[in-house]
Amino acid sequence: MEIGIGLPAALPGASGSAMVEWARRAEQRGFSTLGVIDRLAYGNYEPLVALAAAAAVTERIRLTTSILLAPLRTNHALFAKQVTSLDRLSEGR
Repeated sequence: MEIGIGLPAALPGASGSAMVEWARRAEQRGFSTLGVIDRLAYGNYEPLVALAAAAAVTERIRLTTSILLAPLRTNHALFAKQVTSLDRLSEGR
């Protein structure tokens, strides 16, 4: 059985250091996936940036967005570049 967990990117007051430590611990504890959501009206971290930070400190755990507000990213070329960069940084995770 595979079980994923959410990165606390949408929690008020979540620091960057807490987020990367969460990612490290999720991988160490055997979770299969680390997910984020995208919200516009809240003070959450941008999901692709949060996943890039997680990718930098993990090696195995898969990275996912359960909600990504792609229509709000009107520069499609830049959006494609960001997603491709995340894919390369995470080595396809």
